Amino acid sequence: MIKIRPIFGTGEIGHIEYQRNNISIQIASKIATTTSSSVQNIGHIIESYRKTLDTQYWESYKSAIFNKIRRTSFDFNNFIPDCHICFYPSDSNRRELLQYFFNTLTEFYPKNTLDLSENFKKCDPNRSITEGLTKDDFVLSLNKDLPPIKNLLIIDDTLNEGRTLNIFLDKLFERGLITQDTKICFAAIYSNPISQERVSE
Repeated sequence: MIKIRPIFGTGEIGHIEYQRNNISIQIASKIATTTSSSVQNIGHIIESYRKTLDTQYWESYKSAIFNKIRRTSFDFNNFIPDCHICFYPSDSNRRELLQYFFNTLTEFYPKNTLDLSENFKKCDPNRSITEGLTKDDFVLSLNKDLPPIKNLLIIDDTLNEGRTLNIFLDKLFERGLITQDTKICFAAIYSNPISQERVSE
């Protein structure tokens, strides 16, 4: 289960925790911005595009979004991942954006970390996690046994209820790839505002 709690008095993410059986892992999180109704807010822009897939609209804001990401500093206190994943969307524009976000965040990281981005997929890529997908709607394909992950970096364009994050971590846990000692860091471009504890089960 993923528990997401806001910073008191704000709509910003303050705490993410993964719980499964007898383990509890605190997830260090960095979110570039919280979505607001402002037309200049990058979360608002990406959400508007996601709903319409209007390429002309996207192109009019693309450079501003990329520049904002480039100027955003993410420091995970000397954290160096040995494994990472990007939850890539099927839309090519959002995929390009997330790839740029990943490249910016990992610019100074070693380039030989294990990449699980293409190993974790929805069975039906056209369905959205908001449609109530469960772990049976995702597959984690690995062609070899791996040792437990020590430092895991997870990157997404948005954080809503944490459902995709929860399903991915459940699948890793079931394969013995994360333990209580695994350090997990999560980064997203934006999150939707929250006003109370948000729990995904």
